[in-house]
Amino acid sequence: AQLTHHVSPTLPSSSSNLLQHSKLQLTLSIQKQSRNSSFTEVEKFPKSKMMKKICASIKSFEKVILLDIVERVVCGSFKDLINLRPSSKLFNTLGSEKSVYEKMDFFKNYCPKLALQRLREAKKGRHNGAAYVLAIISIFAGGGNSRTAVRFIGHMKEKLPQRKEIKQWRESLIYMIDNVWVSNPIFLTQRPDPCCTGEHENIVHVNGWPVDSDDEQDVQPCYGCGCDDKVDHVFALLPKFGF
Repeated sequence: AQLTHHVSPTLPSSSSNLLQHSKLQLTLSIQKQSRNSSFTEVEKFPKSKMMKKICASIKSFEKVILLDIVERVVCGSFKDLINLRPSSKLFNTLGSEKSVYEKMDFFKNYCPKLALQRLREAKKGRHNGAAYVLAIISIFAGGGNSRTAVRFIGHMKEKLPQRKEIKQWRESLIYMIDNVWVSNPIFLTQRPDPCCTGEHENIVHVNGWPVDSDDEQDVQPCYGCGCDDKVDHVFALLPKFGF
């Protein structure tokens, strides 16, 4: 603990090796405790005796060292991050760092089911933002669920307070997509089928969005038209493959 408070680029090799050994041992201990916890247990915020000891000992470590340890823990497993963050307030904070997610194979093809599971759990917890994202995903996926998603978004747009919420969720979703640091080959290479098959007057757009999409006007386009506008703008931001 005293050693880590005085880390510098000029550490003797023996001290540096000791620090690396300490970081490795702590990393392995955290990984072991994290992987012994199931997702169900994590929802109850468990803290084993071993994890309590680990949390007590890490308080003397500097943030940069702890962040490096957390990155090592989660680099090979999304489950480890899910189990690690609820174990302590400090780990929850460090687990939110952008650099942690950059170390993960977060966007490879084995994570979508888990990501959808988490979104559904958030929706059950009445997180309307998660419900909105699930609706957009369902529209991209097509099938029977897409029709339900169109109705869901359409119903929400009927009331002004919910239209304002949709605007916030949309902006948040666009921000995340636009700032993602990898090109995701999972994304579709062609636009989903139109939600609306009827003929309607063209809607005036400003900065890519219809002027009455989420604004305070009472007259809204049909459910399908409103969803098509959202899908068009989201699809325009997604990285394209196969062209």
